[in-house]
Amino acid sequence: MSIARSRCLVSITVTALDESVEPRDHKIPFIKQKEALPDYQILVSHRRQFFSTHLEAKIDQSALEGLTWDLPAPISVKDITSLQLRHKDKVVSDALAEVSVIGDTIEERGYRFDFSYEQSVAVGFDSFFDTPVGKAILTGIGSSIVLLVSLFVRGRRSSRIEISLDGDV
Repeated sequence: MSIARSRCLVSITVTALDESVEPRDHKIPFIKQKEALPDYQILVSHRRQFFSTHLEAKIDQSALEGLTWDLPAPISVKDITSLQLRHKDKVVSDALAEVSVIGDTIEERGYRFDFSYEQSVAVGFDSFFDTPVGKAILTGIGSSIVLLVSLFVRGRRSSRIEISLDGDV
């Protein structure tokens, strides 16, 4: 089961398929055209910690040639509930597209999402032992170790030979 959970997402590349899908801060020609480009951000929602990971914002950049985000730490694909592409704004950030990680490439609402994966045994084991079955196994192993240590300590106490000073054993 941990082998299935060892496939990890390490980077995401988002490409706008058409210039018309990209939001602009303003549409005034010839004035601050660089600043009018969108500020993209990706929100990774995952089930393990019940919170989301906000990847850094790509400020004033177009996604026509592709923007790539590297995850700070690999996340098991089985633990990711969704990825949300947002137009980051000072007041309210707008969701542009939301996808599930179910392949190498997904197209949604005028954007193409390309995912890069790697295999990680450590992340697979970590993800597996966070499931109810994994927690039950860990509890069983922990209880067995405590039981063995207590039996070992108890056995050493009962097998002591006492020597008296008169020479009798």
